[in-house]
Amino acid sequence: MHSAIRRKQRLSELNAKQTLAALRRLELLSSEWNEVTDVRAATERAERLLIHHPLSSADALQLGAAIVLCSEQPKGWTFITADERLGNSAGMKEFRTVVPG
Repeated sequence: MHSAIRRKQRLSELNAKQTLAALRRLELLSSEWNEVTDVRAATERAERLLIHHPLSSADALQLGAAIVLCSEQPKGWTFITADERLGNSAGMKEFRTVVPG
């Protein structure tokens, strides 16, 4: 999310005030999410995702980590991303996806 916010800032899609507001919202959200520490499992899952999904390695790793977090049972879990392609892939895996506009 941080990368997406900064990319929008670089592309002048967000001004300085909007960027700061987005980063603050992200900080608030980060206090509520879970982080995956099993990097090997997330990496292995990401490698399998790349077979069928047009994702960057970083996006595949993010989605792979989410799949590991929910023990391969994504139904009912929410996946938030600013990347539409990543959101589509997460939706195909049965995550409820949120792609802020």
